[in-house]
Amino acid sequence: RGDIYMLFKNKPKVLTEKGKKLYRRNNLKDALNYFDKALRYDPRYISAWCMKGAVLISLNKYEEALSCYDEVIKIDPEFKDAWCMKGSILNRTGNFTEAVKYFDKALQIDPNYGQAWALKESAVCSLNKCEEI
Repeated sequence: RGDIYMLFKNKPKVLTEKGKKLYRRNNLKDALNYFDKALRYDPRYISAWCMKGAVLISLNKYEEALSCYDEVIKIDPEFKDAWCMKGSILNRTGNFTEAVKYFDKALQIDPNYGQAWALKESAVCSLNKCEEI
């Protein structure tokens, strides 16, 4: 009985790792399939949500990617990478003012988060407010 439990307990991790390998090979459709499978086993598996979001960004499906990071934030509101990724997506789509709000949230969680600082600077400068940084 313990072996079966461990098999299913580790299934989301195994599926997510397979999806990551496919993602690195730019096999996005199959990678997305593996992340979806992992989430069917464990809908709270943050790594699968984050990787699914990354694939959707690569496919320019920004609204769907934002939804993935929303799921991560529901699971763990202190997961700074999710806030930063939401800001990054909004930055890519030209929503600089909204992006800054998400970078600020990531920086509330970790004031030393270099990636959030760099992306925030980019967004603020895109608003022609570089002097405010």
